[in-house]
Amino acid sequence: CLLNESNKKDTEDMNCVVHVERAGLDEVNGEYKQTGMWDGVGLYTRTAYWSGANVTFTLFRSDGCRWFVSIVPNGRSPGTNADTDLYTAEDAATNRPPCVKWKCIPGFGTEPSPICF
Repeated sequence: CLLNESNKKDTEDMNCVVHVERAGLDEVNGEYKQTGMWDGVGLYTRTAYWSGANVTFTLFRSDGCRWFVSIVPNGRSPGTNADTDLYTAEDAATNRPPCVKWKCIPGFGTEPSPICF
């Protein structure tokens, strides 16, 4: 599922996946499936066991320019102070999460930062 402005409608197909690898927080690594739309682009989720419970890791863009890998509380929208943000990347040029440029959020994520493809 490669996206650009000419095929932006494909982001609504819900068949896209993003693979996250090399994150220092191993539970973040794996396949994220598109489960919705947020900020005009795909929102991707992955469920994994972390800190004694099953949590949903969410990969999303906020305010049109910054991507996050976060734990969003059940029933809440992403991009609030209720999220536990683990990694972030600034990239407004694409409708997909950036492959590189991810940074660990101190105190929450663990180095090294992930790559996405």
